[in-house]
Amino acid sequence: MEEPRPEPQGSGENAPAPQAAAAGEEVVTVEAKAAACTACGDDAPAAAGDGSSINRTLGENVTIEQVLEKALFAAGCISEANFGSFSKIRWSRASRTDKGVHSLGTVMGLRMLVDDAKYVAGPDGDCEGLALAEAVNTHLPPQIRVFTTNKKFSARHMCEGRVYQYYLPVSMIDLKCDGSEEDAQRLAKFRDALKCYEGSHPFHNFTKRVTYQPGGSNVQFRPGDGVVGRYGPYGRVLLLRWQTEVDPRDRITQTFYRRIYSFTAADPKPMVEGGEPCLLLEVSGQSFMLHHIRHMIGAAVAVTLGLISKEVLLGSLTPPARVTLPRAPPHTLLLSDCSFGRFPAQQGPGDNDLRNITGERLSLREGGQQRKEAFRNEVLLPALQQLVALPEWQQWKASMYQVFPFPEVARSRVAAGARCAVTWFRAKRGAISTLRVAAAAMHHAT
Repeated sequence: MEEPRPEPQGSGENAPAPQAAAAGEEVVTVEAKAAACTACGDDAPAAAGDGSSINRTLGENVTIEQVLEKALFAAGCISEANFGSFSKIRWSRASRTDKGVHSLGTVMGLRMLVDDAKYVAGPDGDCEGLALAEAVNTHLPPQIRVFTTNKKFSARHMCEGRVYQYYLPVSMIDLKCDGSEEDAQRLAKFRDALKCYEGSHPFHNFTKRVTYQPGGSNVQFRPGDGVVGRYGPYGRVLLLRWQTEVDPRDRITQTFYRRIYSFTAADPKPMVEGGEPCLLLEVSGQSFMLHHIRHMIGAAVAVTLGLISKEVLLGSLTPPARVTLPRAPPHTLLLSDCSFGRFPAQQGPGDNDLRNITGERLSLREGGQQRKEAFRNEVLLPALQQLVALPEWQQWKASMYQVFPFPEVARSRVAAGARCAVTWFRAKRGAISTLRVAAAAMHHAT
C-alpha cells in the first residue's frame, strides 16, 4: 500500500512496555533505515514482494519485517526473550507497503541491544550506526538492506511526510521521445494533471472508501445526477455521478483529506542503459491512503490520453462527486524517503540530546546516502527494468480504452457541479476571512 494504515492492537507505539532484557544488557531505542526491492525470477525470496508489515498468519519469511526481525535477532540486536513479539520491543514503522510495491526509504523503530558507547562524535564513534547496519545486512538477502541506524527514535510518531516515486513507461502516455512538439505538449498536459493534486483535497475517489469509514461530519450528499451501473471489463461497476443529498452510508469525512506538497514528472530517461525510457514521477505528501498514488497516476494518464477530461479530474476532488478512476499497476511504485520533525531539546547532562549525534532531525547522512544510491543502481533499478517489460502495462492501457470516456451528459453534470462547488467554497472562505478581519478591527478599536 502506498500509505500508512492504523496500527493493529498489541504492536507499534501503542503496545505495552517491553520486558526487561537479560542482566547487564544495554537497551536502546534505535531507528533503522531499511530498503527492500522486489526481486525477479523464481529464486526471489518471498519477503521481497509480499508487503512490508508483519503478518505471521501468512507463514515464515513472507514479509520484509519478518525477515528483518530474524536478521536483527541473528545479529544479537534482539534478546531471545523478546524475539517473536513486536509488542515487547515496541516495533514501529513510518509507513507500510503492500505486495508488489517497493521501498527505498522505509524507516522502522524498535528497542535493540546495542553498544551505546559507539553513538558518540569523534574518530572512534559511529554516529550513523553504519557498522551495526552492516552486521544486520550479513543476515539479510540481497534484496533487503539496512542503510543506517540511529538512537532513541519513534518511526511512527515523528514522521511528518513521505516521498514516493513511480517509474512510468513513456508508452503509457504515447510519448515517442523524438523531441517533437507533440511530445512536448503531451508531457505538459500530463504534468498539468499531476499539479491538480497539490494542496489539501478529499481523495475519497482515489481509495477504497470503506477502509476509511466511519468518520466525522462534513459536506455530503445523497445520489443524484450521473451514470450508475455501467460495467467495466472485469464486472466492476463504474460510477460518475454528482451527489445532491446527504447519504449516511457514504460519508466523506476528514479521514479522506490529504495534503500533497508536490507531484512532479522528470524528463524521459531509461532506468538502465538500453532500457525503455520512463518518466520518474515523485509525489511528496503528509500521508497517503490505500491505492491513493496509483489512482492519482492512473487518472493523470487517462487525462493525457483524452479518456477523462481535466474538469472531471478536478470534480473527483470535491466531496459530492463519485467517480471510478483507473488505477496504475503497482510494479514500479516505491517509497523513496520519509521526513521527520526536529528532535526535542534536552536539558541536563548526558547524551540525551540527540541533536549532538544525529543532527536536528533524522535524515540519511553521507554514509547512508551512499548506500542508498548504490542499492538503487545495483539492485532496485535492474529489477524494476524487468518489471517494465511485463505485459500487464499494455493490458492496463487497453482496459482504459474499453471503459472510458464516460457519456458526455454525465461528464458535463460533474464538471458543472465541481465549478459550483469551487465557487461556493471560495465564497465561504472569503466570508470567513472578512469576519476575522472585522473581529480583529473591533478588538483593536476596544
